[in-house]
Amino acid sequence: MEIVERAPRPSRITIPERAHPLARLVFAEMARQRFTYSELEWRANVLISTFKAWRKDNTPGLTTIEAALGALGWNLVPVPQVERLPADIREGLAELAERWGRDEPLLHHLLAGVCRAPLFNGRPRPASTDAPQLSGAAA
Repeated sequence: MEIVERAPRPSRITIPERAHPLARLVFAEMARQRFTYSELEWRANVLISTFKAWRKDNTPGLTTIEAALGALGWNLVPVPQVERLPADIREGLAELAERWGRDEPLLHHLLAGVCRAPLFNGRPRPASTDAPQLSGAAA
């Protein structure tokens, strides 16, 4: 008997209009990647009831939204306002925007990359924050 591959069925996950924007992103990615609630529950270690509560009345907490997005292959990265960035970085982003035709998703990735650069309050990040040491641990 020959195994016949079936086309994957379309997702039944809908994106609620009045949910929190990050919750809507989770539901949109669930639909796009054809994740089920059970699959996301197992991968994110967050109860299905939590996801269902996001649809109507609950705002997602930071830990649960990070877990859900991480299970879907996303990172939640804080991005500063453009006005708060140093002038040289703003100029570089403007050049990249012109070069790449103001492609919004690409600019968001570039800005997130800038935010993850090794800076700490505008100064180079101290080496001790990269590898935290426990007090009393041998160096």
